[in-house]
Amino acid sequence: MTIAEDGVAISDESAQVPIPRTPKRSRLRRTGQYLASSNQVVVAFYGLIIALVVGGVLLTFSTPPTLHAVTSLFDHPGASFATIFSTIGDTYRELFTGSIIDPAQLAHSISTNQQWSLTITPLSETLVNATPLIVAGLGIGIAFETGVFNIGGASQVTMGAVAAAYVGADVSMPAPWHVIACLLAGLAGGALAGAVPGVLKALTGAHEVIVTIMFNYVVGSLLIWVLETPWLGLQAPNQGDTISKAMPSSVSLPHLFGPNLRVDLGLPIALAAAVIAWWLLDRSTMGFRFRMTGASPSAARTAGVDAKRTTILVFLVSGAFVGLAGAIQLVGFDNAIGNIGPQGYQGAIGFTAITVALLGRNRPIGIVFGSVLIGALVWGAFQVEAQAGISPDLTNVIQGVMLLCVATPALVAHIFRLRPGTAASFKFGGWGT
Repeated sequence: MTIAEDGVAISDESAQVPIPRTPKRSRLRRTGQYLASSNQVVVAFYGLIIALVVGGVLLTFSTPPTLHAVTSLFDHPGASFATIFSTIGDTYRELFTGSIIDPAQLAHSISTNQQWSLTITPLSETLVNATPLIVAGLGIGIAFETGVFNIGGASQVTMGAVAAAYVGADVSMPAPWHVIACLLAGLAGGALAGAVPGVLKALTGAHEVIVTIMFNYVVGSLLIWVLETPWLGLQAPNQGDTISKAMPSSVSLPHLFGPNLRVDLGLPIALAAAVIAWWLLDRSTMGFRFRMTGASPSAARTAGVDAKRTTILVFLVSGAFVGLAGAIQLVGFDNAIGNIGPQGYQGAIGFTAITVALLGRNRPIGIVFGSVLIGALVWGAFQVEAQAGISPDLTNVIQGVMLLCVATPALVAHIFRLRPGTAASFKFGGWGT
């Protein structure tokens, strides 16, 4: 007879009966089950596959060699399929080698220890394109997490860049502090641009979608006026184009890997911003209120969360992140405000940030990887056009199909017969409230 810890007597025979253990699944089986569930990573992976297939179909019916192969498919099926798959393969290979790395060039650098700058250039340019998208995507993702549909990224990028340009061109400071002041000015400018729709929504009930759309055009027109008049002193002297003064040498982010590679200190700043955004959303009281409001506005009101204050605050924080992206783009890469469209300076960053936030499911780590993916597609498109003569619009189609798949996980789950998982469709309070 054996006495258990709780004082109950048990027989020795029952104490010696081994408890059957659940057999451990093999790693291959666990991987297969993971790929069969509709979680966020799997949905994004299958979305990329669907996008590449759709891109291949478009290539087949939009390039002369493949069109000729299609017309002669029944006469020479082997040669036709070879031409089609060769064209698609060459295009995607150029997309990869032009945006990430060329394996042949990498092997040459490893064997000779030379031309490392040429080898790393594609990845460097991808990171250059991804850097402002990371910061802007974080700002848009924070708004989405709160149930606010902020599509005013173009105006916030513009205001952040204008504030940074003013401090950079018209304020004299020592080099390290001058850069810091420009980045802080970008934060303030973006926050100001975010405050306008935030206050209008909180105090008047104005629809943030309409307000942010129209405010993009307002800020874009305001920027053109600023650069065509001497009001802020940003107008470049003796220039017929609408362009700002060039930033002085004291306003420059140092390159990380030498003068031949353009990736600079903006990348670590963007990664630090991702850490801050993660802490804000998951570890701070303010972030808890943001997430509570986004998950259930009625529960947030019941818990005593001030909806108006939260709305204004989330627009301020979201705009500050996006404005910082404009400042990083200006002082890191462009050196002057130019190439202005109807929606201001670098309006594409503000709108692409929406895609990045959706791809990353509004989570900082997902936004970082989504930004790198979009940066690779954007830079690779130029290389595909130069090397293979394929229109760069192909990457826009790939981005669009990926976004459609990621935003509608039920569609991907139905196509691939996935089991229910953690992926969920997006719900934005701004559309219905």
